[in-house]
Amino acid sequence: MKTFFRRLLKITLWTLTAASALLLCTYLSFRFIYAGTDSTEIAYLKNNIVATISASSPADTLVLPADLARKKLVLLGEMHGSAAPQDLDLALVKAMSRQAGLRHYIAEVDPAQAFCLNRYLETGDEKSLARVFDLWTSQAQWGNTAFENKIRALRSFNQTLPPEKRIRIVGLDRPQDWTFLVSFLNEQLPGALPADYVPTRPNEYPNRHAKRLLETLSTHHTWLKSEPKSPLGALRASLEATATGKGREYTIVESYRFQVTRGEIGNAPAYGLWGWFHVNQGKLNNTPSFAAQIKNSDLPAASSMATLLIAAKNLNCMIPVVALPKALQVKGKKSIDVDCGGIGPYNYIKGIGSFTKAAPAANTWTFFDLTAASSPYRQGRSFGENAYIFGILRMTDESLSTADYFQYVAYTSYSPAAPAR
Repeated sequence: MKTFFRRLLKITLWTLTAASALLLCTYLSFRFIYAGTDSTEIAYLKNNIVATISASSPADTLVLPADLARKKLVLLGEMHGSAAPQDLDLALVKAMSRQAGLRHYIAEVDPAQAFCLNRYLETGDEKSLARVFDLWTSQAQWGNTAFENKIRALRSFNQTLPPEKRIRIVGLDRPQDWTFLVSFLNEQLPGALPADYVPTRPNEYPNRHAKRLLETLSTHHTWLKSEPKSPLGALRASLEATATGKGREYTIVESYRFQVTRGEIGNAPAYGLWGWFHVNQGKLNNTPSFAAQIKNSDLPAASSMATLLIAAKNLNCMIPVVALPKALQVKGKKSIDVDCGGIGPYNYIKGIGSFTKAAPAANTWTFFDLTAASSPYRQGRSFGENAYIFGILRMTDESLSTADYFQYVAYTSYSPAAPAR
């Protein structure tokens, strides 16, 4: 019996040692592959810095390259749940307002949520603001005070502008909360929905909910006659796209198309902060994103779009516990903070090492242009693939280079997690 337990102990120790060695080798391999440096890239990046601003107070000092500011569509890509990108986003809004007359901020929200956010921007009604953020509290990474305070700061900025130059939020996403949407429709169209109308399993099967709502509202005069530039007109377009069952990116693209061809954007420039996946102008894991579909469309932005990707050495992100697998959920906590920066251990960005070496100083946002004629990023895909604890986002458009996927990088060394509400 003693011999058996000795053997069992040896096997257990060898297994633990082998597993630890494998994990260490995997970690070091990712560090080498993803966080490695390239002298050609570093030299190029140092010579192609187009803006540098303080990460502590960036809002009023940013001047964008003229070519970037002239684009019809500018997209900033982030890992959700971090604080510094919210400050950078506000800085870009102000710069685009000054340099390009920006009035339309396209957001990762649906038209009903955008209505409430615009009501706050117009009136300062905190209840309208809270109504949206309450939906996300403890449920989504958007439910954080950094994002909420940015909207407050946007209102303050709007108050310095004449009414015709103030910025409005345009919601392009498909409906995010169907119970909230039904409540919104009951307010906008009293009596249009039966008193007992309740979406079953409200946040599943979006195409089925969209079809049911469209059928229920199909004879309502106000709904059918809603102006394209009105919140109801935008919502109708969103529901019609959602009802096709072609997925979230399709709805976002069709909502943008509607806003450009019939809605409030028209021929004007638009800008917005979106999740990392949505802003890449090529396929990730063989799936075309919002930006990739726009690039291959017949819309004016197809040839006049720029993506600016946020990269950071250490980027802490707030993640609601409910979004994690049960095995990773921490009892008694509503959220946890995870380092989603580019050098691990939970997230790696291929090629980020060159940016860490090229950036001039800590506590700054450094903007790099990847598109110059001498750019090594115009051949191959040496930067931008993202490996994280749940998988890898691979750049799978073989004909495209890094600079085709995104044209600028905004790099900072550190960002704290956005505080949960």
